[in-house]
Amino acid sequence: MPIEADVISPNKIAIVTGGSRGIGRNTVVSLAKCGVNSIFTYNSNRAEAERVIGLVAQAGQKAIALQLDTGNVGAFETFVRLCAELRPDAVFVDINLPGKDGVSLATQLASLLRVPVIRLTESQHRTT
Repeated sequence: MPIEADVISPNKIAIVTGGSRGIGRNTVVSLAKCGVNSIFTYNSNRAEAERVIGLVAQAGQKAIALQLDTGNVGAFETFVRLCAELRPDAVFVDINLPGKDGVSLATQLASLLRVPVIRLTESQHRTT
């Protein structure tokens, strides 16, 4: 999914859930190519998160990876508070969050932050 430059202005900050793989990673890298810095979450694979940080750096931007277990209610509430403190320009939420309803999260963040919250999803098709 290409990210249009007018979705979020250059030199802004985006928060992306699930940014170490799949559609989240593609979103972080596409945003970097548009001049946007990102703060993204990953579940457990720090090596993949570091790889995404490297891809963002190659595009001339910065990224910060935050480990987040979306099934841990306490950690998740801390993440929501952090989003409010950082005052991002946009939030990209993978609605297929393990242990958490991504649609509810997107609605909660949109109400709290008053910034665009874009809901992401990807379908995995198997061929037989």
